[in-house]
Amino acid sequence: MSAKSIPGILINIDSENSAKLKAWVEQIDWQIIVNQIEKRGVSITHDKKPEKGQKLSFFCRLTEAPKERGRYRPHYGDFGGGFSYAFQDHPDGTQIIARSSILPLYKKNIKPLILTIPNKIEITVPSDNYGILSADDSQFKEGVNQFGFHGEFFQLFHAWEWYSEDSEPFKFSFYPSSVGCVATVLHLESKDLLDLTKDLQW
Repeated sequence: MSAKSIPGILINIDSENSAKLKAWVEQIDWQIIVNQIEKRGVSITHDKKPEKGQKLSFFCRLTEAPKERGRYRPHYGDFGGGFSYAFQDHPDGTQIIARSSILPLYKKNIKPLILTIPNKIEITVPSDNYGILSADDSQFKEGVNQFGFHGEFFQLFHAWEWYSEDSEPFKFSFYPSSVGCVATVLHLESKDLLDLTKDLQW
């Protein structure tokens, strides 16, 4: 372990798969906006790309389906993020399962997005400026994105009865919201669940 890394869990999502996740999130957002307009006549959204010279609009009312996907984000509530992500090591890489918590309310039989990224889950993280989640509030940036945890969160995981240096026995789940990110770890064989963030005062 280098001086620039510390014990933790790190999932690096390469540019290609980050782009797939970004496009999927934007498509789900767009479908929710369209469904809200069809059912209520209006969708309360956030404008992520305001016109030049305008301030970022916290709330924006849409009465027509937006042409541009990715610009408007539905209001998922004061604390909601609208999505959850689970990561599990496999022999050929890491499986990602992304779910929308809202769209199934509008449409039945909505399947999650399942991707396999080539790199494995790492057990060290950068020591500089690394938080529990880099993709802020379910928003994926261009290029590489990261999920993971370190510090007190990793200490809780390290002290857990089921912990081992091998990450394959576990599924790591993240539930981003506007105030923070819930992180849980499931031991697959026993089905025991460790909630790393249950004591945070958000």
